[in-house]
Amino acid sequence: MDLHVLLEVILFALTLIGFCGTVLGVVFAWLKGLEIRFQRIEASKKRLQSQILHVSKFLEEKTDFDGLPNENY
Repeated sequence: MDLHVLLEVILFALTLIGFCGTVLGVVFAWLKGLEIRFQRIEASKKRLQSQILHVSKFLEEKTDFDGLPNENY
């Protein structure tokens, strides 16, 4: 094998490795972005659930079982 051909094969292999590394880097960055987005959605969901629980407890204290205002307030 000629030295010139060997160098071209090595250069092609390095280029291919670099391209694959770049593609993998982009995919991992995109997946990390999705993970962060899902974590924010989960945090928002927990906050909303907490607020709904707080409001439902408040309404439960303010109304009787029939839904009319409680006489104590």
